[in-house]
Amino acid sequence: MPEALRSFIDKGDRLFNRVMQLDALEKGSLPEVNSPAANGIADQLARLKAAFGR
Repeated sequence: MPEALRSFIDKGDRLFNRVMQLDALEKGSLPEVNSPAANGIADQLARLKAAFGR
């Protein structure tokens, strides 16, 4: 497989994982991965909820 295609697949997989983490946070569950990125998502989601009153 060409390197560019492998790169797109890897980026797509990482994006999918981040979307799944965001979806889990929105539903009130914590992501399985306890990473700085996951904590950053939780922080951003909390700020959005505070700003928009949800």
